[in-house]
Amino acid sequence: MIQSLRRWLILALLGLGLLAPARAQGVYARWDFGQRAGLYFGADSVRALTDSQLQSEEASATVCDEQGGLLFYGNGEQLWNRQHQPMSNGQALGGSHRAAQGCAIVAKPGQPGRYYVFTLDALENQPRNGLLLAEVDMAAAGGLGSVVSKRGRVLPDTLLQRFGTTGMAEEMALVRHANGRDYWLVTHLYYANVFVSVLLRAGVAPGSQYVVSAVGRTIGFSGVIPFAGGGSMAVTLDGRRLAYTYATAATELLNFDPATGRLSNPVRLEIPPTALRTDMNPYHYGAAFSPDGRFLYTSLVQPDSRAEIDQRPNVFVVQYFLQPVVTSVAQSGLVVYSTPQSQQRGLVSRFVRGLQRGPDGLIYAAVNNGRRLDVIRQPNQRGGLCEYTVDGRPLAGRVAQLNLPLLPNDVFYPSLRLASLPCPGLTRTLTVSGTALGVLGDTLLWQLGDGQVRQTTTASLTYTYAPGQYTATVQLLRHRRPQATATLAFTAEPALRVQLGPDTSLCATSEVLLLPGAQPAGTTYRWQDGSTAAALRVTAPGTYWLELRTPAGCTARDTVVVGGEPCRTLVPNVITPNGDRQNDAFVLKGMNAAEWRCRVFSRWGRLVYQAEAYANDWDGAAQPAGTYFYELINRRTGQRLKGTVEVVR
Repeated sequence: MIQSLRRWLILALLGLGLLAPARAQGVYARWDFGQRAGLYFGADSVRALTDSQLQSEEASATVCDEQGGLLFYGNGEQLWNRQHQPMSNGQALGGSHRAAQGCAIVAKPGQPGRYYVFTLDALENQPRNGLLLAEVDMAAAGGLGSVVSKRGRVLPDTLLQRFGTTGMAEEMALVRHANGRDYWLVTHLYYANVFVSVLLRAGVAPGSQYVVSAVGRTIGFSGVIPFAGGGSMAVTLDGRRLAYTYATAATELLNFDPATGRLSNPVRLEIPPTALRTDMNPYHYGAAFSPDGRFLYTSLVQPDSRAEIDQRPNVFVVQYFLQPVVTSVAQSGLVVYSTPQSQQRGLVSRFVRGLQRGPDGLIYAAVNNGRRLDVIRQPNQRGGLCEYTVDGRPLAGRVAQLNLPLLPNDVFYPSLRLASLPCPGLTRTLTVSGTALGVLGDTLLWQLGDGQVRQTTTASLTYTYAPGQYTATVQLLRHRRPQATATLAFTAEPALRVQLGPDTSLCATSEVLLLPGAQPAGTTYRWQDGSTAAALRVTAPGTYWLELRTPAGCTARDTVVVGGEPCRTLVPNVITPNGDRQNDAFVLKGMNAAEWRCRVFSRWGRLVYQAEAYANDWDGAAQPAGTYFYELINRRTGQRLKGTVEVVR
């Protein structure tokens, strides 16, 4: 019955595709941004690209096939195909390259080869177009793709009128639905405190089903900085937290429900104590969550002039801890980067703006007009341990601008490493490490190498094997889809246990036999003196050790100290078995006779007596008078005593 259930489980998992090799995770492996800058995220490395034709101050998005082959990219105004030529009918999309997150590309649900392109207008245009939609068919134009539909505004005018506005803010986010299949496109109304989550589902026209969440601060023109509309939306990998940074309106952290699209519980995050001027509000822009969702990173700028933000700004990157122990989330901010003092008085500063979590799990920061990106190399670590690295990613001479491409929240191409302690015995704990862990909803599928299959939500699994050689495999599943795989080959063998016993003592006429006990076949022995026998006879005080090694290279070692002391036992050297009850038998005095194995030999070596547990009862009966040889072996310690005894009649 158990075997049948096991076969059924494996067949079922195969039928779901869960035991197949992980699908290539390259849909968003390429970034095109800034002034013809680009990056490609490979399986083991990131490389700069120089073939991009995109030019954009802020908005950008790129999409590839599942193997990472480029399909097309855009900046909200136009699209380029994989040959880096303008896409057929891909111009005048209605968005603006100056909108902070003004372009998003996502596969059309239920129609392979079709893609939605969402665009937003910039606030410099007051903004006249709002959220627009175009549709790309990759089968058109000889496989280079063509825009086959420009459907205009996604949201109805009645919605905007309901909240007394005619525009949309520059920010949006793509969030995976809780079902693991569909998406939410989250946007925000301008001059309102209203989020709108648009459902992207097969058979549902975008904009026909949406959810309104009237929460948080009102987004609109501040009156302090002209066209202060930039910012970012960022969402955790599990889709349950959304951060919204917006110009002088600060940064808010909200709960997001990926099943309903609703936002709730806004928390305004406080700026940590810094050298900020008290008479100027900082300008918030970039946002990105750590892969494990415990930390939020934001960028902010304090302008030195009310008229121009680009003049001598002080720049900060702040980390917030979303699982605080002592302080609140709002007060948990730590500055992990600030503009060097030497650059704060010049007209040109390191203007750190957009933040984006890469498919490799690192966080990248755009530096305006910079030829390198800053990198947060350990984003799951608190404070300075996050390793904010200035100029950490070269762009091969290309130039970044204010922002990086918009990606869905769950883009993350994880890497797995499977390990186990090399010699733990037959019960082994297999442990997964890598950038894949900590995402709510992720599961690990274990094939243990002996036909057994397990599934866990934890990063380790303990399992008892029979002796032998195995290859275990673990696969990360996200929304039931394989993401990464790792394997480990190992030999399971009984654990080595070497015990030479407690420290002991011997006297001048005794010896101790050191025995490690039974060991696995093929085990080799090495004593402190270099000998390789399975036992060692000790006749002198000292420190003795033994190291065992199995064929697989596992080792174990034990040490025992043998001390010296005067012999306190008395073994008779004469007995007189004449019935006078004086020395009638060979009696061991000061010793527990039952602990000793006793053998007596004639002077010619013939065994005349033996007892496994001596009882002080040998009296030489039926033996002639004369000299006899005895051997006593302690059955507990192995100590050995030898000598002669004279039988006198």
